[in-house]
Amino acid sequence: MGKTLSLKGNKSLKLYDAIIVIVLVIVLTYVNPIKNVITAEKKIVKKNYVSNQANVVIVENYTKFPHLNVQCLENWSIKENISTRPKQIQIVQLKNINKSKIFFNKMEILFMNCHSFNTAYGLSNTIEKYDIDILCLNETFENTNNPVKFKDWIVYSSPRPNTSRGGAAICIRPSLNYISEHITTNQLDSIEMTCVKITFKDKKIINIWCPYVPPEKPYLMGDLCKHINNKIKENTVIVGDLNAKSYQWNNKTENMHGKLLEECMTKSKLICINDCQATRRKSDSIIDLSIITQNIYNDVIECTTLSHENIQSDHIGILTKLNSCTNNPAPSENETPKWNINKADLDAWKSATEESFQNLEFFNNQSMEECYQISEDKLMLCMENTIPKSTKHIRKHHKPCWWNKSVEEKKKNTCSTNVKEISN
Repeated sequence: MGKTLSLKGNKSLKLYDAIIVIVLVIVLTYVNPIKNVITAEKKIVKKNYVSNQANVVIVENYTKFPHLNVQCLENWSIKENISTRPKQIQIVQLKNINKSKIFFNKMEILFMNCHSFNTAYGLSNTIEKYDIDILCLNETFENTNNPVKFKDWIVYSSPRPNTSRGGAAICIRPSLNYISEHITTNQLDSIEMTCVKITFKDKKIINIWCPYVPPEKPYLMGDLCKHINNKIKENTVIVGDLNAKSYQWNNKTENMHGKLLEECMTKSKLICINDCQATRRKSDSIIDLSIITQNIYNDVIECTTLSHENIQSDHIGILTKLNSCTNNPAPSENETPKWNINKADLDAWKSATEESFQNLEFFNNQSMEECYQISEDKLMLCMENTIPKSTKHIRKHHKPCWWNKSVEEKKKNTCSTNVKEISN
């Protein structure tokens, strides 16, 4: 009997101990929760991945640059905060403007070192995806037997002499919003370089330079910098594989090309608008650059390195979007400008028309309206440059603020009374 009681007592003790342990675990779990489980604030962490490259961390504001004197901050005429993104600056500018009196011209420029234009697979899809207006190319590998051709676009090119390597080209999409002109006087003979002038309907002009500088020849970069300092004008965009490394556009090292270009940018007040992303695959170098004159900085919508686009090349394309607008109100009927034929410069008119229409080309797939519009635009541009305009101003009589109907009636009565007295 005694053994049986002791056995039952041991079982009851074990059951009691087990219940106590379970209760303690429950109490400790609810009284002292794990701090890492519940947080006071939730934060979502996003990682940026770039295909075929190491992971990239995008920093919004760069506070330290080794060469602060490159951009000549004190001499800038731009009053807006330069650290603000161009898109934000554009919104501020257009905020209080009557949009009915603005003429918008949006242009999208794609630069690509294609490393042979014939093997740059995926380039055509990227052009259609982003609705590219102007395609700038380096290392086209063009020769006389294999010229650069792209759909019905107008192609201006500068192949490397006596070899099918290197080369530079600019392809222009046909459009009624602007006309293009090949400016050979702005090109440099010692390197592959193509220069084009784009004129919009509102007479806004954008100059596009597309040079290519090989990596092993810094003296050619010196020639290009001297040429830029002598020939650069406002409203100019320079895009190209310059093989120039500098801390200024976020390279980890610098070379002689980069130092020469920094000095050139300081002297000519140019701005590099790259987004600090690598422009070569499986590399961290930034050598394909988009550079602008400071007067069109506020016209830049974005400049993006298209790392996510699949184009067959060891380089990565750069997309530059510009938005040029004029805030000129439309002239009233009384102030419509008239052509003053009597003061036209006939010699200048003759030379301008010969130069403009000498290389005019039309394509089979263009309609009669498009051909007419292109001819009209060129003719109007020649007239703008050689024939002055005169505006006929008709003065309007503005009545004073105190004028009303009673005053007008009394004036009429007074006039009629004076007439009667004179007649009598």
